[in-house]
Amino acid sequence: MSKSLNMGNDTTAILYITEGGFNLAQRLRGLYPEARLLRFKGGMLPLLWNEYKNFIFIMATGIVVRTIAPLIKDKRTDPAVIVLDEKGRHAISLLSGHIGGANQIAREIANFLNSVAVITTASDTGDLIIGIGCKAGTSADEIEGAVKNTLKENNLSFSDISCIATIDKKGNEEGLVAFAKKYGLEIKTYTPHELDRKINEVPYGISRSESVFKVTGASAVAEPSALLASGANNLLVPKQKKGNVTVAVAVKDTSKFKDKGRRNSEFKTQNSKLYIIGIGPGGIEHITPYAREAIRDSDAIVGYSKYLDLIEGLIKDKEVIPTGMTQEIERCRKALELVMGGKTVAVISGGDPGIYAMAGLVFEIIRAEGQKVTVEVIPGIPALSACAAKLGAPLMHDFACISLSDRLTSWELIEKRLELAGVGDFVIVFYNPRSKGRPDHIKKAREIILRHRRPDTPVGIVKSAMRGRESIIITDLENMLNYDIDMETTLIIGNSHTFTWDGWMITPRGYKLKNPKQIMN
Repeated sequence: MSKSLNMGNDTTAILYITEGGFNLAQRLRGLYPEARLLRFKGGMLPLLWNEYKNFIFIMATGIVVRTIAPLIKDKRTDPAVIVLDEKGRHAISLLSGHIGGANQIAREIANFLNSVAVITTASDTGDLIIGIGCKAGTSADEIEGAVKNTLKENNLSFSDISCIATIDKKGNEEGLVAFAKKYGLEIKTYTPHELDRKINEVPYGISRSESVFKVTGASAVAEPSALLASGANNLLVPKQKKGNVTVAVAVKDTSKFKDKGRRNSEFKTQNSKLYIIGIGPGGIEHITPYAREAIRDSDAIVGYSKYLDLIEGLIKDKEVIPTGMTQEIERCRKALELVMGGKTVAVISGGDPGIYAMAGLVFEIIRAEGQKVTVEVIPGIPALSACAAKLGAPLMHDFACISLSDRLTSWELIEKRLELAGVGDFVIVFYNPRSKGRPDHIKKAREIILRHRRPDTPVGIVKSAMRGRESIIITDLENMLNYDIDMETTLIIGNSHTFTWDGWMITPRGYKLKNPKQIMN
């Protein structure tokens, strides 16, 4: 018994009783991947008490109180104890809130689960000021959703909110009042004159809106009201527009949030900037939160029309400049023209912007024209990663990516690279394998690889990975041309050790497995 409970250097244990508790514990693995999951049994806790720094119990508080009571010694040495209900609606900091960090863990869990942290230590009060602007008639639910999403995207906890700030005309807004009442939050209001004075005071500038001015008499609401209520001159999170709601976050004590949020030094709403953003395979769910935030921060969106269609829901309120295929240079020049005109612009790339995409060309043009532009490249999931995930684990060893398009690279050079990749026994990823203008390149490439690989070498053919028309095929070099291959297809050709098993394509990393049990350990 004692041997099975020896958890080594793990710091967090998650204990559950029921199946519902186990399911929640599994979800928490997304937040604490190294945590140990244990089914709670009477008598086990004394053996674990000194092994872990943090205990997360998913069960009734009474059970936890009775269990830990005999073990509690000193707040300086006791572990952090957090209690959750099976639905994950509340995360209670029960023991060692300050010194042990239970308060912070409870907030992290609440933020992760979009629930409520229950903090009972008297001195641990909220520091976040939420500036809110909203259209007339906006519901409490929409306001709540906008606030919670903004906080979650910036790794902030809802339970840290101190108060809400807005313009005086919104002080009696029904939805805003209902939201504040639900969570016991004070609403602080300011006149248009006070808001505009603050806008002129801050060193970095706040974005002004003519439409907001026409309705409210102030040039902005969310950002200056948050700053006024906090007494700060910098925002933790500049304004985020979410439907009918605009949210900004300021903080009274910045020391508690030094590693969180988005400072104005990162997202300056007045200064122009060029984002080069990768949107991954195409589904909005596969775009990183930081990329979404940059898109929201942008005034204009430039990109290949097909990729812009994939993110239509994120850019409805933006100036959108779509371009066709092969118009990459025109696309970049238009984006730079908009940036030089004072706008923040996002250039959208499918996959990752630095892999056969737009990032390199943007930098080349900026360099050639001697322009001074603030640029940020934001990565996305590349096609090779998306396709590899669908196939299993084909890229576990050295691999080479080769585009079969000779539009920008001579076919002679492509052939040389194919030959060398084959000689080197690389797993090979083919981008742009076949188009109407070059239907035979894939055949020639296959012939070159067959000089160095067996005909039964596994080949993965993935079309439109993680999109609506996704197709996944695992075949071999001998038969790969029997399948439909086009510009939306990515091929992965295995090396001499790649194998297939149970519908998966796998390239061994080289670990020596002595017996099957090692696979499970």
